[in-house]
Amino acid sequence: MIGIHVEFQMQPGQGERLLAWKRREGELQRRTPGFIKRILLRSREDPDLFFYQSYWQSREAMLAFLHSPQFEEAITASAVRPAIARRTVTLVHEVFDETGAPAP
Repeated sequence: MIGIHVEFQMQPGQGERLLAWKRREGELQRRTPGFIKRILLRSREDPDLFFYQSYWQSREAMLAFLHSPQFEEAITASAVRPAIARRTVTLVHEVFDETGAPAP
């Protein structure tokens, strides 16, 4: 299993734009082979700061989604790019479950 963690700092007051994109993206992900799950967290102290994680069966499945026309359409339709002030991406190559054991 592979994961990706992305921290989004949005332009002031633009958090709803990210939420709109992630709603649309989630519809696509749930239909994509190799997708496992995702989570989106929003900071209470800074409502324009978000932490996003998604989990995939393989790097290939994740990259196929990220390079798909549907993914690009979701980004374009939400007009989120100009609303992102900063984005930090971290790939997670080993995922552990709540017991500390490596996830399948």
